[in-house]
Amino acid sequence: MGCRRLTTSTTKLTLITLTLGAVIPLRRGYVGVINRGQRDIDNKRSIREGLKKEVEFFKNHPAYRPLANRCGTGTLAKMLNSILMHHIRDCLPEIKNRITGMMADIQQEVSETVLTCS
Repeated sequence: MGCRRLTTSTTKLTLITLTLGAVIPLRRGYVGVINRGQRDIDNKRSIREGLKKEVEFFKNHPAYRPLANRCGTGTLAKMLNSILMHHIRDCLPEIKNRITGMMADIQQEVSETVLTCS
């Protein structure tokens, strides 16, 4: 979300409307996450512990429970992975064609070099 502590009572409704895309709609929507803070790092809280706390928070907090399936680092990772995979799938044919063309150019250049050296 990019904001610190969005859990105050005055921001709960705003956060829900933001996350649902009612204020500023995004094509792929919003994903709420809870990042480890400096205190967590100083207290040697592991990433695994932080992820577990994040899941518990979204599942158990009354204001965020309805959004739990749209929130969390795992959800964000799946979404980004999907976007990346689709992008790769869409770009791969063009990359393959460019490589094939470059290989043909190099083959021709090699053939011409071999002919002139003979």
